[in-house]
Amino acid sequence: MQNEIIGIVGRKGSGKSRLFAALLRGCDRLILFDPMAEHGYWCPNLIHTEDRLNDFLFKHTLDGRKTFAGRFVPQDDPREEFEPFGRMVYDRGYLTLGVEEIGLISQPNYLPKSLDKIVRLGRHRWINLVWTSQRIAEVSKRLTSATDRFYIFRHTEPRDLDALAERCGSGVAERVSELGLHDFVEFDVLSGEIVEDEETQETEMDEETEGEGEESPAQENDSEVERANSNEN
Repeated sequence: MQNEIIGIVGRKGSGKSRLFAALLRGCDRLILFDPMAEHGYWCPNLIHTEDRLNDFLFKHTLDGRKTFAGRFVPQDDPREEFEPFGRMVYDRGYLTLGVEEIGLISQPNYLPKSLDKIVRLGRHRWINLVWTSQRIAEVSKRLTSATDRFYIFRHTEPRDLDALAERCGSGVAERVSELGLHDFVEFDVLSGEIVEDEETQETEMDEETEGEGEESPAQENDSEVERANSNEN
């Protein structure tokens, strides 16, 4: 990924969180907003306070590390806790941000101010953004219009198919409505076409399955963050 916004859309149980992990686990500099605390099995560096997040993001600038990976799990209202989180991520720059279940912090006509800034200006800070949602009709239009690549699992709700047709074209909406439960298509916005690669789904999902229980190089550096959080409690 390079200065890219990627959206993953699929109903609960479709496999979108596994694909999310498969796309992100190899990133050198990674921070997750993980409101459902789903990704500890591959991104173990847990952060749940602003102070720890500040230490985690900015200590790497000071000590010269080139790789890091951590996940912020909000303890209260995800929308309120995203604001300071997003500001720190923007200030840090040079990283990949993953946001699970973006509908918990946004609405079709609303994005938190700090996320809106990342969507509009994050490329100038070398920030990649990968987001997930259960329903594309519930995602901010500003975000979907800025997204460069979509991974879309099966949709059958008329509102979602209409939203897909508006953003990606009626052919994509029709194709998505015919998918199997755990199948998806990759849609490249620049070309306006579905990426036709029969090996794509197997490769990405197999990499995730094979890697479960293993730490990526970016995750091996920061266990002290989780220890510090544990000591606080």
